Order: sequence, then C-alpha cells, then structure tokens
Amino acid sequence: MVDNVYSEPVNRVVNEQVYFPKKIRKGKKWAISVPITKKLKWYLERYDCPTSGYLFPSFRNPGKPISYEAVYKYMKDAASKAGLGHQKVSTHSGRRSLVTHLHKAGSSLETIRQITGHRSLQNLQAYIEVGKDQVAAAIDNVAL
Repeated sequence: MVDNVYSEPVNRVVNEQVYFPKKIRKGKKWAISVPITKKLKWYLERYDCPTSGYLFPSFRNPGKPISYEAVYKYMKDAASKAGLGHQKVSTHSGRRSLVTHLHKAGSSLETIRQITGHRSLQNLQAYIEVGKDQVAAAIDNVAL
C-alpha cells in the first residue's frame, strides 16, 4: 500500500522503512519492516505514485494490486532486453540475488536474516549462491 512507503504520498515524502503487514504463513502471523536505501528513496521520490491504495496498481483491474503474472512478464521482457533472456528470471530472483550479494559483501548471516525476514539461518543459507571462483579463492587463502 502507498502508506506503507510514503508518509505523505501527495508530496512524495518517503518513510525510512517499508512496512510489510502481517501475513499468515504456516498458521503463524508475521510482519516485517525493511529499511529503504538511499538509492531506492531517490527513485521513490521521483516515482509518480498514486496518492492512496496500492503502490503498483493493476492497469487492467483498478483498485487491485499488479498481478504476479504481470510483474513476471515485465521481468522477462527486461531480462530479454538486457541480453539475459537465456537465464531463469523470476520475481524471486531479486531476493536470491540480494542475499548472495550481501553475503559476498561480508554481511553477517544474522544481519541478512533480519533484512530478508527468514525465520532461521538454515532457510536463509539455501539462498546463498557460491560460485566456483569463491570456492577456489577460499582454498587459495588457506596457508599450508
């Protein structure tokens, strides 16, 4: 919803955090707040957002959020235009990429877990992609 991102939507005043309201997963309710980065804030201040309702409304169904299928299609089109059409891209790709990039940058697993809202480190670790170059570098760093 717009008010989860903007404190004053008309003036495009962006909150410090984005609030994702409670959802029910596996019979339990949970909610999460994620800090808004400087770069995202810059984009949000320039985004011609609606003043109420959904931040990304459906074009076909006013009053409803954009559908998963529409977002997926936009992502596939963007990946194709970027020359990445051969790669598997989904709405979940960004989440996996964020976890991997944070891990490569040296963020602790607990910090990453809090950002992503994973309930356990075990679930989080499934998102971390380790490349062959990282494995080779780790072995090279061992003094024998």
